[in-house]
Amino acid sequence: MPFTFTSVFYSFMNRGVSGVTYLVFIIMFLSVAVGSYMAYGNRPRRPSVVPYPRVNMLGLWMFFLAGLAVYSVSYALSGLGDTLSGQSDATAVVDSRNNFYLGTVNHLILFLDITAVIFFLRYIDKRNLIYLLPVIFTIGAYLLTYQKARVLNIAIYLIFVGALYPYAIRQVFMGNSVRWAASLGAFVLMGIGLIWTNDQRGINEIDVMTYSPLLEQLFIYSGAPALLNMSATLDGVLRSGEPQYGLTMFRGFIWSFVDRSQLNPTEFFEGINNGTILVYWWHDFRWAGVLLLPFLFGFLTTRMMLAARSGRIFPLIAGATACVAVVMSIYTDVISEATTIIYLFLAFVMDRALALRRRRSARLPTSKPTMVKTGFVEAGAEDRRG
Repeated sequence: MPFTFTSVFYSFMNRGVSGVTYLVFIIMFLSVAVGSYMAYGNRPRRPSVVPYPRVNMLGLWMFFLAGLAVYSVSYALSGLGDTLSGQSDATAVVDSRNNFYLGTVNHLILFLDITAVIFFLRYIDKRNLIYLLPVIFTIGAYLLTYQKARVLNIAIYLIFVGALYPYAIRQVFMGNSVRWAASLGAFVLMGIGLIWTNDQRGINEIDVMTYSPLLEQLFIYSGAPALLNMSATLDGVLRSGEPQYGLTMFRGFIWSFVDRSQLNPTEFFEGINNGTILVYWWHDFRWAGVLLLPFLFGFLTTRMMLAARSGRIFPLIAGATACVAVVMSIYTDVISEATTIIYLFLAFVMDRALALRRRRSARLPTSKPTMVKTGFVEAGAEDRRG
């Protein structure tokens, strides 16, 4: 499809994609695939039942309320509530969003994300609507702060963990026409909410391309600008900065102790879904990064997603995070983000504080699960064994 960026900031993307860039993407995909294959190794391919996480429910509610308390204070002090009427200009919205972050204590808001995942699985297991309320509230809370990325992340978390329990998911969300309609309505409402955040932030008022607003958004979120950004970087049209030799990859651990401007590969891109994860690997090691780091990415994310089948809190959250890293790799690097490191640390704390260990005699059988005529695992097996 022919495209033209009308904004002077993005005019460099009108040059198209070079052949070298396509070659680099092919190499990257092959490297990721090899890493993922190596992560599987000789693991058994037979199906197995994934246990539901067994947690201290009182403690889970306490963690949720802790995240809610920090969120409430931050929101009240930020001034975001005054922008909900739609009368505020884009500058006021940006200032309010910046005020929402009050320092290190704000990281405790991530308890909302983690508890939402566990409550979602609890709802699938017990079919009690009270466990769905924290999930709905968390998504709504992030929409009120106009954070589309966090909303999309939570959606991916829920899709990933739900996919571990396919039979239960089909029963809960697609078991009859009413459940189908409710599930479809939830997706539509979330889509409307994301469009609303764009409108509140004034993004729809910015003329970027010759496309209509809908096609423009589809073009941007397809990842096409990221591909164009990468091409401009490889061809030297955009500056890359000096190689960081691993500092970008480990920036989540050193974020508070270094000059952060040196760890920002997309600082020359002027915004708009800055670039693929390849830009970060290029920023670290140039061609060596493009060749080798995708292998490590494929290996690590596959291992994390495989570990989620244990049904424990930390492996579940780690696997969901890896899934987000894969899906969002078309736009950015998730694994190495400082927020991701903190998120996994909080999940580890919750795992140690809340997880109820299973008795040895109650461990899941390693033999092939019983199959019935329907072709599914024995009806209710997931629920009973969870």
